[in-house]
Amino acid sequence: MTFKTIDILKSFLEKINHPNASIRAETAQVLGQIFEPASSNALFTLLLDSNPEVQDAALESLILHGKHPENNIAQKVVKYLGDPRNSVQSRVSTLLTSLDAQSLKPLIAELQSPIPLERRQAAEILGVLGHSEATEALINALRDSDQDVVASAAQALGRLKAQQAANPIQAAYRLYPDNGHIFASALGQIGDSRTIPFLLTRLSMASGLEAFAIAEALGVIGRPQAMDTLLSMLSTAQGMFLGVIWKSILNIAQKNQMDILSLLSTPQVKDRLKEIFHDDDEQDLMFYLNESLTETSTSRGILILASRISRFPPEIRRALARELGKIGGKEATRHLIKALKDDDVLVMYQATESLAKIGNDEAVSALKNMLESNNEVMILATIRAIKHLKVNPYLESLNKLASHENPSIHRAVQQTITGGE
Repeated sequence: MTFKTIDILKSFLEKINHPNASIRAETAQVLGQIFEPASSNALFTLLLDSNPEVQDAALESLILHGKHPENNIAQKVVKYLGDPRNSVQSRVSTLLTSLDAQSLKPLIAELQSPIPLERRQAAEILGVLGHSEATEALINALRDSDQDVVASAAQALGRLKAQQAANPIQAAYRLYPDNGHIFASALGQIGDSRTIPFLLTRLSMASGLEAFAIAEALGVIGRPQAMDTLLSMLSTAQGMFLGVIWKSILNIAQKNQMDILSLLSTPQVKDRLKEIFHDDDEQDLMFYLNESLTETSTSRGILILASRISRFPPEIRRALARELGKIGGKEATRHLIKALKDDDVLVMYQATESLAKIGNDEAVSALKNMLESNNEVMILATIRAIKHLKVNPYLESLNKLASHENPSIHRAVQQTITGGE
């Protein structure tokens, strides 16, 4: 370090306690260009500043310092994991994440800290970093005396998809059932089918967040062993929990190449459909169910189901819209045009794609109306749906959108016209 650098550094070190926050922020920015230990230490002082702008400036400069491993920024920053201020915790986490592999050893060492908050944050950041080298240390942390540390370690191991952690997480789950939703989610991410019996047992006694997490985890694991239990729960599930159950059933069906719509003909689902359509005339209801549920794998059965598409959960509405695109014809087109007004964006997107695939006069007219609407979501969905088709029927409408102020629409139009040519 030259004498000139020493003088410059000294002049700025004197400003880290300046009463004017803007000067402290400027000081942090300058110190980011001076890669010396004294400069790094000063930046850590500014990271703890009471002013958010100063903290942000110090964070950006420390990230620059971290590009030089000899500055040992990762080793220094872990000392601030236990700071009680959320603003400092957030910036410390960001800094350690940006340092990536440099943070690995210091964070693993921090799992032995005498302060629970520091151990918990170290586990959380290790999960974000996603390095498998941390797996063993995180499994050991499942035996921590603080249940929040244990939960954070389980969450991290779930992110790492560490198969060897499945049994230790189950053991922690039994010990700390109050954090069951965290453990269940972790087991779902790991995806070991051997945990299904344990999760089903827990589900039989769970409620609230834990029940939600278990049902979702079973869908993520996606093995048929969970199907019967999930189907049986349709008879009592309500509200958002019903949505989670439907989603998991559909996930399992898709992953195992089952006919999703044929699930609607199972006794459990049939009983649930009677409740969904409870306000229909009883005679009409029985005719509808008997006709549609015995033909779910045929085109006619799908068209019958589509006549009541709005009554189904979003996941099934999307499946129906997809199947209607395969069937084609005027009746399927009519149902899909109605689905363009669905309040679930993904259903609308699927209906748009199916109409583009059918491509008859009614479908083209509906898609042109979408392109000429004032709804940017509908416009973008339509442009993307016709991207891989011959765009001639839509060319005039696309050209009108070529100078659209929304950059996503402008870019999509250019890509679609180019692809269509």
